[in-house]
Amino acid sequence: MTPTSEQVKDVFRRLFEEKFKNAELKLITLRYPYYFEEDDNIRVMIVYKILSGDDLDLHEGMHFSLNASDKLSEINEYRIPVMSFVEYEDYMTNTPKELLLL
Repeated sequence: MTPTSEQVKDVFRRLFEEKFKNAELKLITLRYPYYFEEDDNIRVMIVYKILSGDDLDLHEGMHFSLNASDKLSEINEYRIPVMSFVEYEDYMTNTPKELLLL
């Protein structure tokens, strides 16, 4: 059975909260391939806000996609996550107003 978008988002939500203690998750968006695309991935955008200290730990960020793939396979989602991390202020400043999801 194919997992729902909410189940997939929940995997990313839990993993983000586990890996990045100094940041708050604001938004997760998923874009699955269209039927005519040959890609076998999920494009994931995570919008976050730093609560304390520096930006996200780059070491943890590099392993996030690999860890996410392992967790996704547990819910029978085998597409490869292609990650994009966007800081909240950048998202709010650079996203056209009509496309904002927050």
